Amino acid sequence: MRLISVVRGVSLRPRAIIVAALIVISALSVSADPIAIPTPTEQAVQYHNFSNLVWGINQILALLLLPLSMLVLGTRTRIAAKLRSGKYFTFVILAIILFTLNRLVQLPLDRLRTSSLNQIRNEIDLPILQWISSQFMQALPAIVVSVSAALLAYWLINRSPVKWWIWASGVFSGLLLVFLVVEPFTISHKPLGQSPAEVRLSEFAAKIGIPTTAIVSEDCEPFSSCEIAHVSGLGPTRLILLNKGLFDAYPESWARQSFAHESKHYLNDDNLVGWIVLTVISLVFLFLVDRLSRVTIRRFPERLGFTSIAQPAALPLLVLVLNVIYLTALPPINIFRQHVEFAADRHGLELTSQNHVLAEMVSSWTTESKYRVPGPSRFFMIFRSSHPSDAERITYANEFGLKDKKE
Repeated sequence: MRLISVVRGVSLRPRAIIVAALIVISALSVSADPIAIPTPTEQAVQYHNFSNLVWGINQILALLLLPLSMLVLGTRTRIAAKLRSGKYFTFVILAIILFTLNRLVQLPLDRLRTSSLNQIRNEIDLPILQWISSQFMQALPAIVVSVSAALLAYWLINRSPVKWWIWASGVFSGLLLVFLVVEPFTISHKPLGQSPAEVRLSEFAAKIGIPTTAIVSEDCEPFSSCEIAHVSGLGPTRLILLNKGLFDAYPESWARQSFAHESKHYLNDDNLVGWIVLTVISLVFLFLVDRLSRVTIRRFPERLGFTSIAQPAALPLLVLVLNVIYLTALPPINIFRQHVEFAADRHGLELTSQNHVLAEMVSSWTTESKYRVPGPSRFFMIFRSSHPSDAERITYANEFGLKDKKE
């Protein structure tokens, strides 16, 4: 009997060892030490709160109070009366004044915010006049585009008073489509090289149906001047651009995980989805601008000093209504964008099964930055953030394997 017991024990031991080994390997794969959420510095938290305050006040000043004050004080009517020129020339002058003031009223608080950030970075502030000049030059293209867009909308209002908002949305949609299709050709990039890491990444891409020609290296100097990875283009022109620094300065697993995340945007053609969403949003926005502006004019014609949105003096009202709609729509838009990015994180983790790598990457972005806060305020997430917070992404990555195992 003892001999039989010994033989049975010997025969069962290898099986028990194998089962135990599988359990240990499985546990290690999903319960490796979780990556801790970095603790932000006191300076970073102070800057974050101050930046939110500056953003909020500037939005109120530039988007709401400026056009409202022009309406209440009758500035646009006096300017139109003094010019006594054609309505389009008058409209352009009003638009230039409005959009230039829009940037100027934000400069004082922006200067304080920039100085605060420079202190954290240990950088020297530019002399005030030089800084103002640089800010104006940076804002000039946006001012020109804003004036041009307003002029186009005004021309459409005069040509088609009832359906101008449909035509304006169509023009916006068409221009956006052209930009998205052409954008990859405006970015300096080159095909992936033949290094072992790049070859393995190409093989990985082929397995999930992404051609090697759709993955390129974006040469950014310095590394931080470009996104770590992103998808550019739409339909047949879309590309996955990986920052060259990913291969030069970080582990191969980081490039693989970044690619896996972006592959979701590529395979879903999220830029196409974004174009459709923005087209619908522009249509709804401009429809509301038309209807709400007309209701306001009918309600307060004497107070406003004009009787139609086809008059140059109506510009501040149109801009005010559009800005109110924009600020109201920011929360749901940002929540949608954050959802899209969470879906890309999940897709990447399902492809690589390397939740530890994603958590480590995101953690490093906060650790290396002197002003980044992993757990931003609710205000920041609702109004300013297009991505989930670093803390949310780290926590999600840490728990991803365990959640899947329970399912």
